[in-house]
Amino acid sequence: MKKLAAILVLFFSIVFINPVFIFAADPTSAEESSTETAKTPVLEKIGDWFATFGKSKEEKEIILQEREINRVTQEENPEMKTYKEKFQSDLKNLQEKAAQEVASAEAKAAKLKEEAAIKADKLIAAAKEKMQNQMAQFKEKASVELANYKEKFKEQFKEKAASTLDRAKELINNIK
Repeated sequence: MKKLAAILVLFFSIVFINPVFIFAADPTSAEESSTETAKTPVLEKIGDWFATFGKSKEEKEIILQEREINRVTQEENPEMKTYKEKFQSDLKNLQEKAAQEVASAEAKAAKLKEEAAIKADKLIAAAKEKMQNQMAQFKEKASVELANYKEKFKEQFKEKAASTLDRAKELINNIK
């Protein structure tokens, strides 16, 4: 709590007392500053700062101009009303232009997304076809090799069966 109070005292002393010390050495700049502060009080400056905090440079300029126009038109100056109307029409035009550009960018993004999906589908189809061809070749090769192994096995079985049968015949003949 003491820290908060110290910070607040320091803040208010800088805000309200600092201009006196800054302009003590140069009275002409003090006069200029006094006319500026008369034009825009400290609370308005703080409000402007909060209104433009975190905005881009262009947005800051637009907001500050709009706030200045609102302040001046409160005095109901006819010239300022025309400036305000011009500014509002310019602002509206800028907003419309920005909306058109956003719509254009969204359309381009959708088109690119569609093109990417089509390319991806083509690549998937090509990969699928390649895999199917490789599988067909593998099946064909496997069936040929299986047929060769069957033939070899049959021949070996016949040879072994024949040799076993010949031995059995010999044994039977020897027993008799």
